[in-house]
Amino acid sequence: MTGWSLLITLIVAFAGIDRANAQAINDIQIVVSSTDICDGYVPSQQSFVVYARNKNSARPISATFQYDSNPASQSFQLYDASLLPYTDRFPKSLVIRISAGATVPIGCTYNYRPTSPTPVTFTLVPIVITLAGAAYVNPSQPNPPPEDARAFAAFVLQGGFSACPSGGKPPGLFYLLNLHPYARLTATIIFIQGSVPAQIGNDVPPFSLQRVGCSNGNGSPSTVANVELVYPPGQKKQP
Repeated sequence: MTGWSLLITLIVAFAGIDRANAQAINDIQIVVSSTDICDGYVPSQQSFVVYARNKNSARPISATFQYDSNPASQSFQLYDASLLPYTDRFPKSLVIRISAGATVPIGCTYNYRPTSPTPVTFTLVPIVITLAGAAYVNPSQPNPPPEDARAFAAFVLQGGFSACPSGGKPPGLFYLLNLHPYARLTATIIFIQGSVPAQIGNDVPPFSLQRVGCSNGNGSPSTVANVELVYPPGQKKQP
């Protein structure tokens, strides 16, 4: 094959891929429910489930969704699964494989976040979900490896509680936050020995949080173990 023939072949091949990807993008529809409230939220908070529908009844699609705050590109101070401080930043992206003809949850319209680096309360941050790309998947292609569950486990520190003692961390209450947009997060919280059990299991809905305990002193959390993601029925683990 000559150089020109190879070049023409590559151009045709890439054009075919682009057309297929464009069609796959057209086959994905994002729908915001007006009735399905996200677990862990009350109706007045207006956090509704966001779904993605694969309109193609014959071909599965691997879709890339972008999650951004509104206003865009906000950042928040959180603690990771090892109770170490870090900066959580928007936007984020997630690849989700959607079976042929399936409709799956992909997120919520609001997410809890702290109000400042030294918060006294939480705020509800609007989340905007957009489709960043899509491609058809061969049905015989193996499932992707599971996600790192620990990467979706974080803590929010809520200050302003006089009952919580001072110590190595800013005084306040820790809440376990599930950063995953559609999978539940289960985890075992390991506590510093005190007046509470040494371990407590937590089951946190997507984009939601649960109160854990004071940030310092006996009974404060020290780390997270046995972290797992529990996916909705029929939804496969993603890379």
